[in-house]
Amino acid sequence: MRTQLFPECRILPPASVKVYANLVKKLEPMMMNLLTSIRRIGQGLLIRRQITNVLKLSCQLDAHLLFQSLESYNKGLLNDIQRHYENPEKFPSYPSDNNPVLYELTALLEACGLDDPVQKVYITTSPLEGLPEVLFIFLLTYLSKVKQYSVVVVLSLRLNTTATLVLWFVRRLLIRWMVFR
Repeated sequence: MRTQLFPECRILPPASVKVYANLVKKLEPMMMNLLTSIRRIGQGLLIRRQITNVLKLSCQLDAHLLFQSLESYNKGLLNDIQRHYENPEKFPSYPSDNNPVLYELTALLEACGLDDPVQKVYITTSPLEGLPEVLFIFLLTYLSKVKQYSVVVVLSLRLNTTATLVLWFVRRLLIRWMVFR
């Protein structure tokens, strides 16, 4: 099945619709478990991003000088590292492994909300065989069942227009309540 779905250097086969339909039928029993897992991972990442935003806002308001100095120091250090990788002979000043600057700066940046939890790697595993294909079929299955709202930047299930308007109104009220609370 994988060789039939591997169109990197060739045009899709004429029977590709049949191949995808068969694959969807085979993967249908595990779709709900996969949906639950992906929702849990996504909710965890959204909570981490929200905590980071709250930390960042409170640090900007309560410790403005600390926030600005950490942001400037981080930008300067990243520029130095980038210059070192572009031309190591001209700029040899890369922090060594026994220098604790990067580790201490990372802890301070996380405490002030200047990190991005979505781009962090929390655990590493060996690549799973067939996972990209399963996720692709998952996207094909569930993307047709959701609708994107650009005002709120969220995906939600397709509902009738009255329920959609009520849902949008409730979300806007919750967002405003959280901002002014």
